[in-house]
Amino acid sequence: ADLGGYPATLDLSSIMPAADPSLSTYHLHAVLVHQGEIFSGHYYALIRPQGPGGPWFKFNDRIVVQTSETAATQEQYGGRGLLNMNNSAYVLQYVQEANLAAVLKEVSLPEGLERSLRDEADRIAVWRQRAQRQNQECNLVKLLCAQQVRRLIYEHAGP
Repeated sequence: ADLGGYPATLDLSSIMPAADPSLSTYHLHAVLVHQGEIFSGHYYALIRPQGPGGPWFKFNDRIVVQTSETAATQEQYGGRGLLNMNNSAYVLQYVQEANLAAVLKEVSLPEGLERSLRDEADRIAVWRQRAQRQNQECNLVKLLCAQQVRRLIYEHAGP
């Protein structure tokens, strides 16, 4: 059942008249979503980083995928959605048309922050390599143990 949705563009000229329509027009930029039940669940964000006409992206932990405007404006309106989960938008972020360029402009990170992020990415890469190596070592130990158990069973069972 269609439970509704919310508009990708808000025209508020009827309640805030302005000579410049860009001052009373707002464009949906992001939707923050809770998926699950009242006491448990998961959070993710749907964001249109390039503004109106640009693609929507779903930011779900480490996974970022392109999605549709329908997913952002219609499928997060409560009720049962994908995989029978309750998807509910709890924050809608609109950007005033007059301020789109300022809000969506590309920014550069301060040098110290950029360096810190690179260092953190390097630390994460080392940690992942170490975890992968440890996992491989554990698998080898399991394989050797399984072979030893088979040999003992065969010896015990006899010819």
